[in-house]
Amino acid sequence: MTRIQSASADAIYIAVRTLNDGGVIAYPTETIYGLGVKYSCPDAVARVFRIKQRQSDKPLPVIVGTPRILLELTPPLSPQAHRLMDTFWPGPLTIILPASDVGHKGITSQGTVAVRIPGPSFARDLAIAAGFPIIATSANVSGQAPARDAEAIVRAFGNTVDVVFDGGENPHSVPSTIIDMTGSAYRIVRVGAISAADIAAVLR
Repeated sequence: MTRIQSASADAIYIAVRTLNDGGVIAYPTETIYGLGVKYSCPDAVARVFRIKQRQSDKPLPVIVGTPRILLELTPPLSPQAHRLMDTFWPGPLTIILPASDVGHKGITSQGTVAVRIPGPSFARDLAIAAGFPIIATSANVSGQAPARDAEAIVRAFGNTVDVVFDGGENPHSVPSTIIDMTGSAYRIVRVGAISAADIAAVLR
């Protein structure tokens, strides 16, 4: 395991190179620390399932740097989905959307994919620089509390993670809100940093 300060000048370059090489990284987002791999690298995606001890039928969410990159994952979206994106992105709202016909093992399930554009953070800078979707699942063993600092990641995963980008302690331990926009009516899967009331105000 290599540990790098996320504020260092070459951190983003190293992160993108590691992802392209099929590596697993841990990195700070605007909410909690996440584990990341390149979405289209099946061996790396499988590693994330193993080190998190995550059930294989629970797909992994992804982050993107711009709405344009969504075209790699989804067909044209509904006006309601666009309203949510315009209001809450970049930010802590994960939206479950219909997936395109070209599925990717580990991130799509039953024709859906969960995605967001993160708020100002190392995660957003990384997603923009990479230019491709990145796995963004919480940095913890499934069922345990998400890591709030690099030390917790080292304790949980040891050398199973290739590079840890240390952004210090993250005081924002509330994860993103998750909303399902694939049905005839929206469904809030998890209330997190964005309230159900705020979502209802946009979609009313």
